[in-house]
Amino acid sequence: AISTAQKAGLQVITMRQSSRWDKSPLYIASMTLPAKSGSEGVLAPLLELGWDSKTGELEDCVRARAVLLAERATYEGSLIGEGSLSYFCRASLPYGKWCSLSVPFEISSDDVLPNHRFVMAGAMSN
Repeated sequence: AISTAQKAGLQVITMRQSSRWDKSPLYIASMTLPAKSGSEGVLAPLLELGWDSKTGELEDCVRARAVLLAERATYEGSLIGEGSLSYFCRASLPYGKWCSLSVPFEISSDDVLPNHRFVMAGAMSN
């Protein structure tokens, strides 16, 4: 899945992990198109792929229209920061509705996977 997204022009900007109470942690690759000059705090679109750290099975996928980072930096080769995530929901018509949502978004240095290129190599071989 990661190599397919990369072929579409997305680049990995962050590798992190997320704990789960009932299973092994998820490794999460956050991917976006290269930022345009002057818009480095805008990640659009954002694709996050999460896979089980033990089995390598893809278990989660998130796609956002954009992330607007009010604060950003790099840590261990990964982008970190805080801001808001914007996504668009669409339900089947004639009964559904359309809505745009914005929620807080953060990538913390505590969650970044050190040596993430090694983790990526393992994910791409599965």
